[in-house]
Amino acid sequence: MSFNLTTTSGLHGAAIDFRILSLAEALAAIHGPVHVAKESSGIHLYMASPRCLEQDGKRELTKRHLAVNASKYFQITNTGQYAGKLTGRRRKIDNCAMCMKTGQPYSVADLLNYPPLTIRGIPNVATTVKIQDNTNWLVDDGRGNKIPVPPGTTVPITELPAGHPAVWYLTQYRPAYDLQALWSQFRCSFCTAEFPESQELKRRYRPLPLDFKDTPQNRIIFFADINTVQRSWQARVIEYVDPHGLKYYLHPYTNQWVACEQRQPGGKFKPLDSIPQHRFEWDLTKYRNARGSSRNDILFGLDAAQQWNFDQGRRGKQTVAGLTEGPLDAGRMGPPFTATTGKFISAEQAQMLVTRFHRIIYVPDTDAAGMKALDDARVLFEGRCDFQVLNLKELGFGSKDLGELTGDVARQLIQPLLNF
Repeated sequence: MSFNLTTTSGLHGAAIDFRILSLAEALAAIHGPVHVAKESSGIHLYMASPRCLEQDGKRELTKRHLAVNASKYFQITNTGQYAGKLTGRRRKIDNCAMCMKTGQPYSVADLLNYPPLTIRGIPNVATTVKIQDNTNWLVDDGRGNKIPVPPGTTVPITELPAGHPAVWYLTQYRPAYDLQALWSQFRCSFCTAEFPESQELKRRYRPLPLDFKDTPQNRIIFFADINTVQRSWQARVIEYVDPHGLKYYLHPYTNQWVACEQRQPGGKFKPLDSIPQHRFEWDLTKYRNARGSSRNDILFGLDAAQQWNFDQGRRGKQTVAGLTEGPLDAGRMGPPFTATTGKFISAEQAQMLVTRFHRIIYVPDTDAAGMKALDDARVLFEGRCDFQVLNLKELGFGSKDLGELTGDVARQLIQPLLNF
């Protein structure tokens, strides 16, 4: 394996700092394929999470839930400059890796000390390093802001016919959502045509078996507006599971339901044997986030939460916002609830909330990762705002998150915390 070891002159330069590429090569030799992503917030390495690899097996090699903030680790600024030696703050800087599924932090030193995959019982894994320039997915919004390209042609969720798959999914397959509220909170829409691919700009949607692609087309779209700027969006695949445990996905191009996975003992799903694996591994992600956006400084529903407080006449110590994992959980409540794009809450996201709202209502998922996220949230919020926790597990609910409750039940739980 060889790299261009020329140090980049900036984040958008043609080359990447040789130290980052060397780190990626070292991690790939231990953990399998590593993707080096040039993003607006810096350079990140995406690789298999050791914990998820234990839980989910080889599928994690394509999911790559572990993110290493390489710019932070090497203290490289957005202009490509080296900020200095890692002295004094070494321990803090080294802890710059996070599993986006479990919320477990890792240090780079620990990752480099893991035994190779062959020793961990996973042989014949490629140790490739792939460079992705996600800044190619940024465009000017006409107001001087660099934002991710839109998902494509979209239709407001409120304008779709009653029998549409997206409407059926949100109002019949799941406990019914208020479609108008979803539109007000996230400009919730349906993507009818993907943003065009571009060979010249290296914009491509990852191909999958059965003529699927990892595209926003035929998915439900949630937009993240922050200070009236469309900073990101998230596309949610439309799926359902039949009584026999067979999972169907809405095909992005044929508009047909296609059976793709089967529930296994224990609850996990496995691709059907009929899905060809000779070229691509089946890896249809449930959520597709806008390329080029930084999940650390994005909150879905933030503008709507501020507008809700304004409409309610709330000022100062009366302002309130909720926080959940994912737009559909926040959508169960409507404004003023906001959402991250996973269990991990960043310091930037916490700052965005505490500077705008007096009370923060946090509703964690009830699984182990959700409880870990709750511990992290306490560190980020307690002492900086009126931090309230609604723990569904402690209240005796069997549901994993707010999204599994009906709207009436969820509102009954939350209303006392809103009317303080």
